[in-house]
Formats: sequence, structure tokens, C-alpha cells
Amino acid sequence: MTLKKHVLGTVQFGNFKYGIGSKKKFKSKKEIIKILEYAWDSKVKSYDTAPGYNTEKILGEFIKYNKLQNKINIITKISKLEKNNLYDQICRSIDKSFQNLCVDKISTLLMHHQDDVYKISRDKKIFEKLKRNFNIINFGFSVYDLKVANKILNIFPQSSIQYPINILKNDFKDLKKSNKNIFYGRSIFLQGLLVKKRIKTKNLRLFNSHMNYVNFLKKEKLNPLDVCLTYAIKNKKVDYVVYGVEDLTELKQILSTKNINIKNDVSKKLKGFFNSKDLDPRFW
Repeated sequence: MTLKKHVLGTVQFGNFKYGIGSKKKFKSKKEIIKILEYAWDSKVKSYDTAPGYNTEKILGEFIKYNKLQNKINIITKISKLEKNNLYDQICRSIDKSFQNLCVDKISTLLMHHQDDVYKISRDKKIFEKLKRNFNIINFGFSVYDLKVANKILNIFPQSSIQYPINILKNDFKDLKKSNKNIFYGRSIFLQGLLVKKRIKTKNLRLFNSHMNYVNFLKKEKLNPLDVCLTYAIKNKKVDYVVYGVEDLTELKQILSTKNINIKNDVSKKLKGFFNSKDLDPRFW
């Protein structure tokens, strides 16, 4: 499987558990560095981070030590904006990210909270001004909702968009894309839900839905990892696919995944096992 579309996410490298299937916290910087080294040596050139993940600094250490300042592609984010002095807030956040990441450029800078589009919408040239002051190639938004994504592209037509997509849910399939937009697909494993053999949850409905999903794939002799990654990689609307890992073993499994053919009836049956709230982590 080609690695050109791969982006290694770093949220699992933070000091908190992430996702319904999370096994542990990361305790060892050495372990994180091993994962970053393996990814880079395997030709993964793009990495997703954010101030809220508490991972910019360790990624920056890796970049500085290996002298990757001009080689690595970084996607990072602006934390939620307060009401006043918006431009100054954004500039301070960017300055801090450059300092933490030890890079000469940021490939894509995203607003981490989709509703911030309404706060900055009065200044439609805000990204142009930021480009004059910072070496940032692309600007955009991380979103949950298609309605907001369409609003963003109406106000800022050249925006990059990062949105959730997976084998069970692709609300953004009709999002209009031009050659000026870069689309990042995230949540392709739905925070681990779609690749775990078993989950721990007090939500009995979600537990049963997941078991039906797992048993169906097993019956069809399909590897959940192959199914999820192939679906995202083959999606023509997605330029890059963002995923995270909990350990080096998971990364090796992902990077050795093969392209498979997913029949339409298989995809339809998989979607039937879950309801809409099951597929939105905000309701977990």
C-alpha cells in the first residue's frame, strides 16, 4: 500500500488516554521516539499534532535531533479562540507551535474548533495576512459537521479541511472539492472502535453492535485493519489519511496493510450494525 497519503497522528502520544479502545497511557519518551523513527524510516513524511495534544514538543525534539526541519510535513492546530484580539491569539499560537516543533515551515495550520470560523469570518483575508508573517503553506479547519464544512468553503474557498471518515460513515462524500483544497480524513478507525476485537464499555448497545461487526468481518474472512485503511486510502476525496497508534506493533501492522476489494454489500451490512450516535465519539 502506498504511503504517500499516510499521516501519523500524535494524539495518543499525549499524557491522557484516547479512544474507547485505549489500553494505556504513554509513559516512555523512548517508546514514542521509536515509533516516530520507524514511521520516518518507512517513508511516512507527514505528522499531525496540536497544542492540545501536548505532543508538539516531543515531535519537535525528534525533528531537531534528526535535522528534519526542511523535510517533514507538519499539520498542527490553533486552540479554541476567545472572543477578543483574535488575530493576536492566532499569532501567539503560531509562534509557540514553531518554537515547540523546531521547524522552518508548517505545511497545514488548522483551526481546531470548527465554530471558530464564525469568529474570524469578518476578516476574509486573515489567512493571507498570516501567510505574509509566517511560513505556512495551507490554512484550514478541523470539523465534525458537513454543514459547517460547507460554510467554511463558502467563506474561505481555499481552505484545507480535516474531517472524520470511515467504512461506516462518510457524511462528507458530497463535500465539493477544488484543486485548491486539501482534504484530510481522520477517525478512520473511529478511535480504535473499528479495529479492536473487543471493547470495554458500559454502553450495552454499543458493545453488542461492535461484537456483531467483529463477528461479521470474521465470517467474511476480512481483517478490520485492511478494511478500514483501504476504504480511506482509496477515497478520491481524501488527499491524506490521518491515524494514530498506541505502540510500535500497531504502526508496523498498519504499514504492512494490503489493499483489498470491498464489496458494496459488505459495506452496507457493516453500516447496519450501528446507529448514528454509536459512530460519533461525542456521544460516548
